[in-house]
Amino acid sequence: MATWATKRKLTYISGVIVAAVVIIGIPAFLLFYKAPTCSDGIQNEGEQGIDCGGPCRTLCQTDFLSPVVVWASSEEVAPGLYNLGAYIENPNIDGGAVNVPYQFSVFDSQGILITHVTGTMNIPPNRNTLAFVGAVNMEQRIPAAGGVQFSFIASPTWAKAEDTLGNISISNKQYTEDSSGASLQATITNTALTPYNNLTVFSVLSDANGNEIGFSKTAINQIAGGASVVAPFTWPASFNGAVVSEDILPVVTPSFDSTN
Repeated sequence: MATWATKRKLTYISGVIVAAVVIIGIPAFLLFYKAPTCSDGIQNEGEQGIDCGGPCRTLCQTDFLSPVVVWASSEEVAPGLYNLGAYIENPNIDGGAVNVPYQFSVFDSQGILITHVTGTMNIPPNRNTLAFVGAVNMEQRIPAAGGVQFSFIASPTWAKAEDTLGNISISNKQYTEDSSGASLQATITNTALTPYNNLTVFSVLSDANGNEIGFSKTAINQIAGGASVVAPFTWPASFNGAVVSEDILPVVTPSFDSTN
């Protein structure tokens, strides 16, 4: 049975240990401990992969579907100058990507490369959009029908994103053409109370078979809350009555979840 002196000594030692833990251990823990994050290179805090899935806004490779390239095409806008476009479908309902690198490759009727053109694009969640490069100089060479190829240089880095265009509506599309060219005007309305800034708006013209026969791009600096603006598009040549539908594709930078 421990004597009173032994008990007193044990109590003293225990007190010293507790004091050491409080004075040294806790500050050391706080100094060296790093809370799990979505950028620490470790699969932790319920992530489905390293720094992806779970609480992280970046999606893992298995969480998304690849974007679909429906078509790629060129159209002459001035002698020797061509716009390049590729129609992209994003099947991911809540996944978007920004600054996705891509490449157009343009070939002539002999299958000889005319040029490569690279760029980056934003892919909004659950929406279709265009990769677009304007006024590419072909140096008097003519792209072949079907001679435009499009590919993503790197896989998009998908992140959880909201569709920020739910309050945008398109109406009153007016297409006209004559011997001097074609034009399209579309009314874009913001039904929200807050403004939309820096919109890019693409248009695609299709024939009776659903084939793309023309595309264009315009920029809108701002649409105030509750306001409407007219988006204009022009083409230097007539499509000879072949246009039967007009698709309007507004794009803004995706709004990502605030998850760490």
